[in-house]
Amino acid sequence: MHKKYMAQILNVTIGSVYNYERENRPIIKLLDYFTDDDAIELLETGKISKMENVSLSTLKLENIENILIDNAIYSAKQKLKDVFENSGLVETLIIKGINLKNKFKEVILDMENYTIENAKTILLEKISGLEITLKERVLSKIVNKYFSNIEIYAICKYTDETFDYSMT
Repeated sequence: MHKKYMAQILNVTIGSVYNYERENRPIIKLLDYFTDDDAIELLETGKISKMENVSLSTLKLENIENILIDNAIYSAKQKLKDVFENSGLVETLIIKGINLKNKFKEVILDMENYTIENAKTILLEKISGLEITLKERVLSKIVNKYFSNIEIYAICKYTDETFDYSMT
């Protein structure tokens, strides 16, 4: 963005803009992301239309993510029920003595580090970090084989809700 527009936006002289730039003030770095056309639009209308669209897009993405997580909670409930309650899998017979809900809560301590992309990896690492018994190895194998990243994220973040699958 041209310094003339920066000065008008900041309501300072062009000399001050150069001083701000020399002082490495973050506002100058921020204004450099915008074009002269953006500056003109802001000065004339009080807003930048492409930024309005960005916030709307962010809201839409958040709504889509919420829908995906809601669906993942539902599908995780069904899989938990199918895999751990109703299946005749040899693996599930081996881990019958484990309280799965408590086991998940035991390894999920810092949810702020979990994302949809890394929840499964973190959970598997934490399970493998436990005193490894045959049951933990089998649980790790089942988690890896039957549950998607977003389902594991849903189980980790909404443990009580996903393990309440008696009504599904």
